[in-house]
Amino acid sequence: MTDELEETEEQIDPDELIAQAARDAAPRYGLDPDDFARRVLAQRDRRKERASRPAKECSDCREHLPARMFAEDAARPDGLQRYCKRCASDRVNRSRRMS
Repeated sequence: MTDELEETEEQIDPDELIAQAARDAAPRYGLDPDDFARRVLAQRDRRKERASRPAKECSDCREHLPARMFAEDAARPDGLQRYCKRCASDRVNRSRRMS
């Protein structure tokens, strides 16, 4: 019985499970199922790549921080914002106080 369960678990493709979940959810948002599945998988790949980077220097505080401390920015070459999340939050708060 255990061998059968292990064989079944090995045959499950995580990419296909994610894609199918995205296809199932797409109609609720009025999106094309295949396009939405492709975008979900691409985002997952970007996040995996970001997690594999060891560290980055924040342009504001100059600290070397783990890549997960930076928000995503698809327009930047490394895919991460220039400022760490803490510095970005501080900048927004300062800007709001001035207005």
